[in-house]
Amino acid sequence: MASGSWRWKVAGSALLLACAEASPEGLTPGQGVDAGGQSCQDLPLGAAGDRPVKAGWPQVLGTVHCLDYDGVVPDTTDDPYVVTIETYRRHLQAAKARGFAALTMEKALEIADGKAPWALMPERPLLLFSDVTAQVFADHAAPVLRELGYRATIGLETAILPQPWAMSIQTLKGLEAEGFEIASHSHSHVDLTALSPAQLEVEVDGARAILQGHGFEAKHYIYPLGAWNAAVVARVEAAGHLAARATGSPDIRGGGFASFDPARRFKLGCALPVATSTDAEVLAYLDDRRIQVEDAFVTQADGGANGTIEPANFGADTFRSLPLHDAGDSIRVRFLVRRGGTYHLRLRVKRGTSAAPSGADAGYRYHLDGAAMAHRPRCATVPEPSLDTVVWGEHDLDATDLDPGWHELVVTALTDWSVVIDWLDVSP
Repeated sequence: MASGSWRWKVAGSALLLACAEASPEGLTPGQGVDAGGQSCQDLPLGAAGDRPVKAGWPQVLGTVHCLDYDGVVPDTTDDPYVVTIETYRRHLQAAKARGFAALTMEKALEIADGKAPWALMPERPLLLFSDVTAQVFADHAAPVLRELGYRATIGLETAILPQPWAMSIQTLKGLEAEGFEIASHSHSHVDLTALSPAQLEVEVDGARAILQGHGFEAKHYIYPLGAWNAAVVARVEAAGHLAARATGSPDIRGGGFASFDPARRFKLGCALPVATSTDAEVLAYLDDRRIQVEDAFVTQADGGANGTIEPANFGADTFRSLPLHDAGDSIRVRFLVRRGGTYHLRLRVKRGTSAAPSGADAGYRYHLDGAAMAHRPRCATVPEPSLDTVVWGEHDLDATDLDPGWHELVVTALTDWSVVIDWLDVSP
């Protein structure tokens, strides 16, 4: 099983390519041509020329935006994982201006699991977290959240609770009464993947028992350092947690999105703004409306001969993608259509290499809700130095009418070493 180790994905530099099928020769990084031999225009995220965002976006809910702040302080410090109050307020004001409504993990999953009606799910949901036990959350972060009408999930390290600089149980109960959620963030914030079974039980079961002893349900778990593996997931689930959250990378450039697919309930992703994160990087993340496949996929079949299906950086690419190494490998991505209508699906994929720029196109097979879907390749580009100079492009699927409700796209590899997927866009 994949681990939650740090990986990079520069959301702000992801390229949206508006051009026709290509068979270029000798492509260099940043270069691409269309079928007529003209240069493709590499469009930065959200730039004019991308398929326009329609009124009422998003009609489709695939991956969900998620922001996690480790700490909020009045002034800059040497700690790279904290932000100032003004930076925090600016980021969340930008989210508010874009129509995002913040949800705790508990509230979002209640809706996703049918314990509350889907009508309560905001048009643009945003999961907010603060993995901090210190009083700084109550003093500096909570007031900003109240200003904006937002609430967050607070991840607590139980070893810190007795410290004088930690939030008191009374303070935490007051926050919970306001609508903040209390979750477990382990006992002592160590890499869970490096622990013995007995040590792991202390960090998972023991931490939850301490929180429950103080009267908190602690339904959900937040992996320290974003690190998890199969043994960690099994322990977290066995301890009675209903879901668990990791991260996307060491900072917001690595992305990180949550998924409401029940099969990913213990693998929820989240983005991490840090002291060095720029406003442009945060806005690029908030404006990314595509379904990031590495945060939404569920493995259907994994041959394993050439490698296990898990998110990875492909060569020197700074963005994460999902390779299907073996013929017969298959993954699914579920998404919710909130308004019925005609939709267009397109995927950013590996189309080939510099030696054979469209050589991988025939290696993909798509099924939407069980029906085979033809795909048309579009464009080719090498946006940055890649292993074997990978050529990236897009596959357009046939326009199709979709009813409101859940839908499922299945991608199958027909040949070895062909299929690598970055994102899926579903637009009216």
